[in-house]
Amino acid sequence: GKDLITDLNSIPLPAYDLVRMEDYAQFGPAAIYAARGCPLSCKFCTLNELWEYRYRKRSSENIIEELEIFKDAGFKRVHFKDETITLDKRWCSELFDEIAQANLGMNYKAKSRVDGINPELLERMMNAGLDTIHTGVESISQRNLTSMAKQISVAQIEDAFETMLSRGCNVNPVY
Repeated sequence: GKDLITDLNSIPLPAYDLVRMEDYAQFGPAAIYAARGCPLSCKFCTLNELWEYRYRKRSSENIIEELEIFKDAGFKRVHFKDETITLDKRWCSELFDEIAQANLGMNYKAKSRVDGINPELLERMMNAGLDTIHTGVESISQRNLTSMAKQISVAQIEDAFETMLSRGCNVNPVY
């Protein structure tokens, strides 16, 4: 196997001081990864093999340190690039509570599996400034979902979309 870094906090933040971040802030959102990897086995995904089915997360403090750099550079929006930020719901909930407490005044977009979305977690995320969620909806056929080893049901897709739409979150399904 690969020697994957276990402690993501040990990785230095990018050398943002070497570029004029203010120039980038006027054109679009900043990008951040809060975690790496995925332990799931969806048949169509290559990321799980790349990361050897291991999931590793940064601490809230480490993530907020990077978010503060973005804020200071003038970014108004940040995209969490993780494939599914809600994989560990407890960690995600604590992260977005910390982001809300930091009161950075930015908005966020993130990606989630539909089974990672529940009303309580979504409200905590939106309270911190999340306004958009991208979800993977590879099929609305249960037979197809089962054959992909996605481990979700059509009912879970429907429930997640109802939860997101009823709370005014922008929803972008990715097919």
